[in-house]
Amino acid sequence: MNKNLVDEVVGAAARVVASGAISANGHGNISLRVPGAEEMYFTSAPSLRGVLVFHRTAELAVLVGGVVEEAAQAAINAQVLGGPVEIPGDMRAAALQRAMAFDTAGTKNA
Repeated sequence: MNKNLVDEVVGAAARVVASGAISANGHGNISLRVPGAEEMYFTSAPSLRGVLVFHRTAELAVLVGGVVEEAAQAAINAQVLGGPVEIPGDMRAAALQRAMAFDTAGTKNA
C-alpha cells in the first residue's frame, strides 16, 4: 500500500465534499489505479467521508468495496429498525459450518 496514494484519494474526496459539488450526504466514490500496477484504491461507503478500500487487483478491490457498501447499507437499515443486534456466536458458527458444507457438496445437476 502506498501511503502517498492513499492520502491523495482521501484528500481528493475531502476536496470534492468541501466544494459542494455533490449532495450534502457526500454520496459517491473516488478511485485511482496505482501507477505501474494492477492495484486500485477507492473510497467506498455511503459517503465520500467513508472508508478507503484497496486490494491486489481492481476486480478484488471492487468486490471488497461492494461488500463494504452492502454492510454500510445494512447498518443504516438496522438503525432505522431500532439498531443492529449481534448474532450469538453459536449461531454464527452454525451458519459458517452450513456454508462450508454447501461449498464442499458443490453444484449438482438433477
